[in-house]
Amino acid sequence: MEGYNYKGGWFSGFFRGKKRQRGINPDWPLWYQNYARQIQYYEDGTISDEITFTIFDTETTGFDLKKDRLLSIGAVKVKANRLNPNLVFSRFLRPAAANNASNPVAIHGLIPDSDQRSYHGEAAVIRDFLQFVGSDVLVAHHLGFDQGMINQSLKRLGCGKMLNPAVDTAIIARRLSPAGYWSPQDTYTLDLLARRHNIPLSDRHTAVGDSYITAQLFMKLSGKLAARRGRKLMLDDLI
Repeated sequence: MEGYNYKGGWFSGFFRGKKRQRGINPDWPLWYQNYARQIQYYEDGTISDEITFTIFDTETTGFDLKKDRLLSIGAVKVKANRLNPNLVFSRFLRPAAANNASNPVAIHGLIPDSDQRSYHGEAAVIRDFLQFVGSDVLVAHHLGFDQGMINQSLKRLGCGKMLNPAVDTAIIARRLSPAGYWSPQDTYTLDLLARRHNIPLSDRHTAVGDSYITAQLFMKLSGKLAARRGRKLMLDDLI
């Protein structure tokens, strides 16, 4: 989701060590309990090439985490800096009775209840998304908003939050910039970074299209960061 600067709330740490028992709330839906049980805890120094990354994006009815709702979720997978074209997630949600003033058509061009889309309920989409993600490391551009919207859905469904370690491509881009971390925020929009790195902006402003763009950006930024470090990247380098 582009165009929203979410300050705080994005997951900046990651789990260390192997899988270990976590507290499971018996009131959680069974599918969320299963998700929570299989989250991977990564050892310090884990080589990033050994990790599967799920790159995801959301489209929403607006930018208010409390009032707005998900319209769609898209995701693709990358491992060893290679995109797997056979593993793609794309779902559209039928928004609940809209009690917000946002206009999804104006923002994304997505039309709720359009006959051109196959829509699913919120619980089914979130459940399927977590099954697709599994114990992968998450990647998104301006991660906090997309993750925050999914966490809001999980809260409505009586679940805990997303538990995966997560990477923000905007943060990596800032670290690579000669201007340093505190460069102006608009320097790190997905559009500008894609153009800077010669990434085609095809299917822009759809969740799966933006996931593909973000995945290509993630691979290019990872390659540049590895070259700068002069070694293979570890997960610590990306968080």
